[in-house]
Amino acid sequence: MTSQPTSRPTQPTPGSGSRPTSQPTPVRVPPRTSEVDPRSPRRRRPPAEPFVWLGFSAGGMIAALLLPVAAFLFAIAVPLGWLSPDFDHLSAVITHPVTIILMIIGFVVLIIHSAHRLRYLLYDGLKIKHRTLVGALCYGGAVVASIIAVILVLLAAF
Repeated sequence: MTSQPTSRPTQPTPGSGSRPTSQPTPVRVPPRTSEVDPRSPRRRRPPAEPFVWLGFSAGGMIAALLLPVAAFLFAIAVPLGWLSPDFDHLSAVITHPVTIILMIIGFVVLIIHSAHRLRYLLYDGLKIKHRTLVGALCYGGAVVASIIAVILVLLAAF
């Protein structure tokens, strides 16, 4: 037994000059906005969100690894007399250029981490729907706080 084709060839309309075909004409679907042709003159800006997530994760790592050590040293070990901080030694450590750079990086990513957590607390926890305003306030505040932190570190170092 021979199988019959499921669709019959279409007959050309008189005067169209086209041949009969057994397949329908494909429908051209316009590309989604995220699939813009890279050769197009209207290119989209790359999103900044991966860099914000990078700052969030770096700040989380610093918060998880370094803050407990600092809390132990300055809240327990020094007050109980286990360590005796020498002013000259601490001053030499704080004014070292590598320490200054590490403190600036550490404070900036901790502030970005805090701003990102606050932003998503407002979105998900409090269900605030003003995404642009909340993002601008959180990250704008993080930029201002980062500038203040850099100024304070530089003032303490010099």
